[in-house]
Amino acid sequence: MQTYNVRIASTKQEMTRHGDLLFPIGVYNTDLKKNIMGYMPLHWHDEVQFALVIKGSVIFTLNNEQFEVSEGNGIFINSGIPHSAKPIDNEDSQYICIDISPYFLADRSFIIYEKYVDRLLVSMSHILFNKDIDWQKNILDKIQKLYDEYQEEKVGFEITIKITILEILREI
Repeated sequence: MQTYNVRIASTKQEMTRHGDLLFPIGVYNTDLKKNIMGYMPLHWHDEVQFALVIKGSVIFTLNNEQFEVSEGNGIFINSGIPHSAKPIDNEDSQYICIDISPYFLADRSFIIYEKYVDRLLVSMSHILFNKDIDWQKNILDKIQKLYDEYQEEKVGFEITIKITILEILREI
């Protein structure tokens, strides 16, 4: 699924609901040339985001710093971080985008949230993933797996997605 015209409030908060209350995950295949503006404008959201570039190269801008992410590589963008995505030189660029509520990772009252999720949320704005580094390649493969599982909707896909997200968290 792709949102072609992302609604953004004057505060730059994205107004898209990513998933629902029972399964707060948004999974998208973002083809930048199909967006109404040809790129993803500056915005932020409460969800953490994992992106895997599957075609071309994308410039992700976070806090006025630019990162070129080429095909096969990816990026993690933390909750509340203003960011945008543009194709390089108007080339045909596409990426898988997974937006996940931090509360889906673990309930705030559990030790997993305290020891891992909260630490991640306060320690960094982003992580770049390079397909040539083994542990990062593992995460990129898991992002692809999340996308595939979500698209196929086989029985138990929600459980597989939760397990895979926790595996990513463990890798980080």
